[in-house]
Amino acid sequence: MKTNVLIISSDSEDTIIESTEEVSKKEIPQTFEEDDNFRRLYNKYLGEKKSKTSEETLNQKSQQNLYEVQSVNKSNKHNYELQSKRIMSENLDQSNSCYNESLSCHTNKKRFKPASEDDVMYSLLNSKDKASKMSVDKKTKEQEKLEKVTLQQEKLKLRQQKKEEEQRNKAIKEALANHYKNIKPENCIKFIKVQIDETLANEDFAKNIIGELQQNGISYMTTSQDISSIITWKTQLDSHILDIDGQLIDTSNGTQIDEVLLILKWNDLLIHIHNETFLSYVKNITVNLKGRKIILAIYGLGKYYQYQKRNKNREFKEDISGKASNNRDQRIYGNVPTVSRRAVEYALTEIQLLYSISHRMFETEQDIALFVFQLTKSIAQMPYKKRKQEEFIQSRWFLSEDNKNCIRVDKNGNGLLRLWKQIITIFPLASLETAEAISAVYPTPLSLFQAYENTSTAEGEKLLQDISIRRAAGPVSTMRKIGPELSKKMYYFFTSIDPDQLL
Repeated sequence: MKTNVLIISSDSEDTIIESTEEVSKKEIPQTFEEDDNFRRLYNKYLGEKKSKTSEETLNQKSQQNLYEVQSVNKSNKHNYELQSKRIMSENLDQSNSCYNESLSCHTNKKRFKPASEDDVMYSLLNSKDKASKMSVDKKTKEQEKLEKVTLQQEKLKLRQQKKEEEQRNKAIKEALANHYKNIKPENCIKFIKVQIDETLANEDFAKNIIGELQQNGISYMTTSQDISSIITWKTQLDSHILDIDGQLIDTSNGTQIDEVLLILKWNDLLIHIHNETFLSYVKNITVNLKGRKIILAIYGLGKYYQYQKRNKNREFKEDISGKASNNRDQRIYGNVPTVSRRAVEYALTEIQLLYSISHRMFETEQDIALFVFQLTKSIAQMPYKKRKQEEFIQSRWFLSEDNKNCIRVDKNGNGLLRLWKQIITIFPLASLETAEAISAVYPTPLSLFQAYENTSTAEGEKLLQDISIRRAAGPVSTMRKIGPELSKKMYYFFTSIDPDQLL
């Protein structure tokens, strides 16, 4: 440490000015020179050093002036004293100002302590803590803003989802309302379409089928089917349906019905049975239709058996008379192999057991056309009938629309005796007179049940058999008893715990 001391002599007093500690730049670590806070402190330190330098310069000037004053001629001593006092006063004012500056620098030195490495580190750490705190506060504000933006986006997303869900529920509600309206019997026939195979359109009975459909307002079309000689149905009842995820799917093109009508002429059936290919023929159809329900319609087979019967009678007559008669049906039925009725019935029973294919036989064109119309109407009403059946199964029998012979019982119990009499009349051979006779002795089911509990099985079976039944009013009325049969049935009905007990 270097210390410079300047002593100024005057008549009044001595003034001593002490300079501050000199610190070279090399003593300060280089790591702190790059820090902003250290630069600020170091600049203050340089200002303090500059004030010290100015003070030293002033002291040197004052000493030089003193030397000059002493060299003046003694003859001018009085002037010298005046001049020296003036110079001393000027130097004193300058020294006071420098002293004040040095004191202020010294105070700043005590406050910031730039020469101490620990103090600089402490101040830098404080400044870094403040800077880190400010950065944390800044990050917190940015995070809060980001959270607000995210929350607003989530709210908008939830609002959009809620709106979409409301629109979807509204669409589903409208679709269900249209569905329930369209499945009613008076409307469902409008949404069914009959698809007739092209091979059937060339048959004689096809004209009758088309005419029957047009007469009842049913739409139809002739198209090439995967299997020949079949009739299928397509419904446009639902313009939209729900998939597995609950989304609406447009089905404007229609939905295919599982039922298929296969029409076989009598000659095709007989040829298949005679060649033993009928079972494989039906099997191929079921495989191609992929499990759809097949209904078999056979046309003209009865006329074939009538021909067989007439042919036998004709042959018998020809054998007796020895004359040949004209056979008009020979050109129609003569080229078809002969198959017995029993073989046909066996083949039809076999496909019914193996593939669950039922059959119907028709002899006239009008019969088969009417059957196609009835089948179309039943298929159109199928959704409505299924819905009614499900509703009826879910509800109990007393909640159905049937309210025949119901007895109303009010809150005061009026009607219970009549209800008890009606319960007794449910038993076979129990008339109204029988019910009145039993209810006169046992007015409630509980009283009868308590009487059964206090008796043995043999006594309980005979408990009601001796109760008298009055057939009519008046002195000439006859009397009879309930008898053991009804008494036994009622006993087991009220006491048996076996669900398979026969009354």
